[in-house]
Parts: sequence; structure tokens; C-alpha cells
Amino acid sequence: MGPLLFLIFVNDLPFLLKKFSIKMFADDTTISHSEKDLETVLANFQLSFNILKDWCFYNKVDINWSKTFCMIFTKRNIIAPETIHLCGIEIKVVKEISLLGFMIDHNLNFSKQACSITLAVNKSY
Repeated sequence: MGPLLFLIFVNDLPFLLKKFSIKMFADDTTISHSEKDLETVLANFQLSFNILKDWCFYNKVDINWSKTFCMIFTKRNIIAPETIHLCGIEIKVVKEISLLGFMIDHNLNFSKQACSITLAVNKSY
């Protein structure tokens, strides 16, 4: 019953952050947004982040910032910052991450995922 109540509790989060694509699975939430330039994306995250922080405060929900990461996908050759700062909170910018057991990298190159699957298959033989 606990997981169901949690899902009902956080179910309004996508309505709160309307500019963003929000994917929720159990207690994992992925927020994404697309714009032509990085500065606009970060500005939109900054504005919406204030809304998210207020929602967390009023609903007594804590975000585990040590498990919160940012990944920047782009076709342009830009130098991504190592961290971004939203409302005084430092969020690490990563080049790859495991999302629900699936390895994703900032170039959308799935070679690391393919290697991981190959190793798992070879171990079973």
C-alpha cells in the first residue's frame, strides 16, 4: 500500500512543471527539456526549480541531491560545465548515467550499454 500512496502523493508533479517532459517510475523522476541554446535551458530550469523547491517544502518531500545529476545532449561541440547551480544547490553534470538499468551517454552512443549486455551474456555461459 505504501508505494501506491507515494505515487498518488507525487502524481501532481508533471502538472506543476508544464514546460518539461517528466518521466516517473517508482521514486525515480527524470525531467527533460529542449531548447536551441544551453542558456535558455538553464534559465527555464532555474525558474521551474524554484517551483519544485516550493512544492517539496509544502509537501514535506526531500530530494536526495547526492543522487541528482544533469546530462546535456547536444550536436554542437560545446564544453559543458562540470556542475550547474540551481537555487544554491550544486548539481553534477555527467557524461553517462544508468537510468533504470540502461546506460545512456551524452552522445546517445549506446556502445557502453551493448558492452554491458555482452559481458552479462558471456558470464552466463
